[in-house]
Amino acid sequence: MPRVRVTVEGGTYHADVPPHRLPQGHALDVDEETARRWVKNGIAQSWDGPTGYVDEAHATASVQDLDAEIARLRELRDRVQAAPAEARAEAAVPEEHPFAKYDLSEQQRVNLQRAGFTRQEHLEGATLEDLQEVPGIGPATIARLRPDLAARE
Repeated sequence: MPRVRVTVEGGTYHADVPPHRLPQGHALDVDEETARRWVKNGIAQSWDGPTGYVDEAHATASVQDLDAEIARLRELRDRVQAAPAEARAEAAVPEEHPFAKYDLSEQQRVNLQRAGFTRQEHLEGATLEDLQEVPGIGPATIARLRPDLAARE
């Protein structure tokens, strides 16, 4: 069976029941007559690559393009391997959430962010009323976030 890659959007293939629409870039095996007709009418091109979706960049990539990309990736790998081990370890550690030390639930963190509290400085400048307006932030949480404000309550 010949293999083709669809080159126009919205082709319909009737070999299966019910027929299904094929997106541009879809590569599949079809019968001889369908392949001949699709290629003749500009719906598809003969294809030697894999089946499934193949985007335009991959369909038109040359060996030279791939060699250049491989060389770029090798250079990047060598640069990372040449970096001190401490720098690689630091880069691998995800940054901690600014409010992690307060032992908040994920919903409390989201609510604080939605209310505009995204950094420590924002909490330090908040009034008791500002914090009380945030859903899910009650007296116990305020005591953890701002002990100075909780003492006034």
